[in-house]
Order: sequence, then structure tokens, then C-alpha cells
Amino acid sequence: MYEVTFNCPEEYLEELRKDAEVGFGIDREIVRATIEHRGSPVSPNIRLVTAISTYAVNTVTPTVVKLSRFCGQHWGMGNEHDQQVDQEAEAVLKKVEGVCKELGLDFRAGIIGHAMGEATTGGKK
Repeated sequence: MYEVTFNCPEEYLEELRKDAEVGFGIDREIVRATIEHRGSPVSPNIRLVTAISTYAVNTVTPTVVKLSRFCGQHWGMGNEHDQQVDQEAEAVLKKVEGVCKELGLDFRAGIIGHAMGEATTGGKK
């Protein structure tokens, strides 16, 4: 299984549109998304926040297309900075959700796993 990764939401959405238009299409017409909170190697109090979206393409060689957009560091203090990071991550996924609606695709929580094909569910969408 191949994985194609984007960091730029606009490039990912352009690829999603193209894949939805071609004959192979999006597997089961499902796009998955989650906001990942990963521990920082610098401090246990800091969480690295990333907006992630994935979908599989029906091709001869199975391919997962992934958006991994780092949105910032969450300091866990509930301050304005943390709120801005959360809002950016949510805004990225709202864009993906909007394009999914436009294309008639089902937008669901979770992510599609890597090369071994395991499925992983994520946190909040």
C-alpha cells in the first residue's frame, strides 16, 4: 500500500477533488479526519496538535492519501493561545468537510492506518 502525504490543506483538497472525479474514485466514498494531540519531546505539559485527514483511492495499487497539518502547540492552560491552536485545527477539518459535502462523500472520524492496512480511530473530529 502506498501513502501520499500533504501538509498543505489546499493541495490535499485539490487531490481529493481529482480523485473523486476519476473512474477509480474514493474507496467506499469515505474521508476520515481527526485532531491528533501528541506529547512533545521537549515538555510533558505541551501537546503537539495536528489536523489529520485520510482517504483510500481505488487503484491497482491501494493508495492512502493523507493530510497532516501541524496547527501548533497546546500548553494545556486553556488560554487564548490554546484556543487559537484548537480553532486552527478545527478550521482545517471544516474545509475538508465542506469539500466532502460538495463532492457527496461521507466525512467520518478516525484515520486510515499505514502500509499494513490497519485502521485507527482518532480523538474528536
